[in-house]
Amino acid sequence: SLDKESLEVIGFFDASFDANADMSSQLGYICLLGDGKSDKVIPILCKSYKARRVTRSAMKAETIAFSDLFDCAFTLSTELRKMLPGVRIPVKLFTDSKPLFDLMSKRTKNRRKDSCWISPRLERDLPRMPYQILA
Repeated sequence: SLDKESLEVIGFFDASFDANADMSSQLGYICLLGDGKSDKVIPILCKSYKARRVTRSAMKAETIAFSDLFDCAFTLSTELRKMLPGVRIPVKLFTDSKPLFDLMSKRTKNRRKDSCWISPRLERDLPRMPYQILA
């Protein structure tokens, strides 16, 4: 069982640019519910799918995968907070894309780049460790 006081939503995502015969990208992610005090996790959703649109760069494919995972992870965190009032449930997303990480971890005001909207509320307390995006 997981300790409800140290719950966190963890996600990993990746994209394979121009991987399919029709030049579409293959995207995938896994969303986990974890216990911050131990190594225990429960898989919530795992998805591998063909991108609905042709992307022109690997960065764009990674951004679409990030966006889809973020929707899933943020919704899960929000619903858990409704069920467990007073418990903070952080969302931690991991990527292997250094350019995407660099884009997400820049500390600026509201911005829109490459179809990914990040607001200051989501950017607070970004970690300084590589390849982790904390919302």
